[in-house]
Amino acid sequence: MQVWRIASDTPDYLADDLSGAGAKAGVRRRAEAAAGGKRVHFDRLEWHIIQDTATSTAALIQGEMDWFEQPTPENQLLLRRNRNVRVDIADPLGNIGSFRFNHLHPPFDNVKARQALAASLSQQDYMMAFVGDAEVGAGANIGAGTVTCNFDGKQKHRTLIGEEAFIGSGTMLVAPVRVGRGAVIGAGSVVTRDIPDETLAYGVPARERGKIVGSG
Repeated sequence: MQVWRIASDTPDYLADDLSGAGAKAGVRRRAEAAAGGKRVHFDRLEWHIIQDTATSTAALIQGEMDWFEQPTPENQLLLRRNRNVRVDIADPLGNIGSFRFNHLHPPFDNVKARQALAASLSQQDYMMAFVGDAEVGAGANIGAGTVTCNFDGKQKHRTLIGEEAFIGSGTMLVAPVRVGRGAVIGAGSVVTRDIPDETLAYGVPARERGKIVGSG
């Protein structure tokens, strides 16, 4: 756990623990002319690192925590059902993965070795590892943070995503489920039933909202 607060007796100083050690050490907040001073409007901010996601979920639901970063898909379902908790996408652009060689040490100090390994990488395999156990049609667009929830506690199920389908960011596809050809799923949806071809669906749970404009 890492705790930060503003020392109560010296409001112009920042303390790095509850004892006010920062104030004693003379750590003064900056007051940049361009961006403005870094003013903290809370008496204390606590950062808890909890390894068990179920514990974090329970603490958030019970009001013991105010914010939970990156809850797992199964815990997202619980959080979305709670009217006092808001689940949102912090970064709609998602994460960007990169693969970098350490060219200072063998064998990757040899350009031929780097070229050989780079040729063996498959972006499609990389992306499917994120998506999970699914069959994805040609031209389908899967948004960042989409998860196929394929394990029901006893066995795994597959997800089928049709050609030219669009899956919005942060969507959960609860298998077994099929998203039809050309269907559009709104961001943040939880899909628990099949979505027909060329159909717009969104919500928690996702519901059919009509045919795609311009579709046959």
